[in-house]
Amino acid sequence: MVKRPAKPGEVPEHVVKVLVKLINTYNKYHAPEAVARLEKVESLNPENDLYLIRVRFKGSFCATCGVRDWVEDLAYLGESLGIEAKLEEVVEPEGVEDERVGYFIVKVPNPAPEARA
Repeated sequence: MVKRPAKPGEVPEHVVKVLVKLINTYNKYHAPEAVARLEKVESLNPENDLYLIRVRFKGSFCATCGVRDWVEDLAYLGESLGIEAKLEEVVEPEGVEDERVGYFIVKVPNPAPEARA
């Protein structure tokens, strides 16, 4: 079956599916200390399969680990799903101690690789 290409600015269905699987896998291994929620996916360069994602992390995290490490783990976990991901920025929302927002540049090949996790 041939899938129609995404319109400019639209995020292809295969990208959304693999990113949802990434978030679910992260939560499987990190909850309840940290729970991730995919908030936004933006197409940066669909010809090169590049996307910007915003993920909100909420939890107590681990006091002995750096909070950034908890956020960065999402990128490392992506490798097991065939996703190249680079953490660009971590933002601490003002007045909220138990949340962080991570901005990642991700490359999700088309077709998306079969998840091994």
